[in-house]
Amino acid sequence: MKIDERQLRHGTLTLENFERFTSQLEAMLAGKLYTFVVSHEMFNFKPRTRVHQRLSEGGVSIWYDDKNTPPHYAGFNVSDSYGVWVVSTDQMSDGYDPKFNAPHFSWAHPRDLTITHRADSEHLIYWQVIIE
Repeated sequence: MKIDERQLRHGTLTLENFERFTSQLEAMLAGKLYTFVVSHEMFNFKPRTRVHQRLSEGGVSIWYDDKNTPPHYAGFNVSDSYGVWVVSTDQMSDGYDPKFNAPHFSWAHPRDLTITHRADSEHLIYWQVIIE
């Protein structure tokens, strides 16, 4: 898979890049098998791996805070073979957050995405999605 220079490569998930990010994520996953790995600080970063995942009906769905225009909050759900994983952001513009209070994403390759963020419990979480 060739790297397209127009694609997002890494950064903070923001309200500015949210729709572009979710479109790129859905294009990456649609019709493909993938492995999902989660490492959670609360569990001493012991990785849990789910192989042979596939998007379910509904795929990647997005939602917005509908009380404000423009929205102050957005999130996406990924429905797959296992269940649902969810990320949200209220970050208005890109900027490095060393504590990862806002989700950070990095495509090491168009087939390999890492998302680093914090749970509501303040614990750090790493998600990695790799096309098989």
